[in-house]
Amino acid sequence: YLLFYHWGLCPGSIYIDKFVCELYDLYREKGLEVVGLTESIATIRELYEQNLDNLHGADLNATLGNMLKHKWKEVELETEYPENKKMSETYRISGWPFFVFIGPDGTLLARNFTEAFYEAKQILEEEFGNAKE
Repeated sequence: YLLFYHWGLCPGSIYIDKFVCELYDLYREKGLEVVGLTESIATIRELYEQNLDNLHGADLNATLGNMLKHKWKEVELETEYPENKKMSETYRISGWPFFVFIGPDGTLLARNFTEAFYEAKQILEEEFGNAKE
């Protein structure tokens, strides 16, 4: 299974990121791969570093710090890699957070905003059960 996760600096990504990380941790040994798609890691890192001393932004910064440490491969869709933009064109990625979930046989199983993440989660639970068991 392959989950493309288009994320960025938006409330939806900040909210769902921890759940994507949990899903990955649960099912990576069962065959789930995640590829993060974002516009620019440097932009997120810059915001994180600028916000380090801001006590009012501590929760945001904790989330940004975790986003910068994703355990999966990240692909930048902008910046110095214009060839990667084809990803957003191929799968018609139109915002954040956006998910594309592909089955082991290459079948597109879900494609949409947050609801596609929950579809992927349900499919994995039906296929493998709760991986912690």
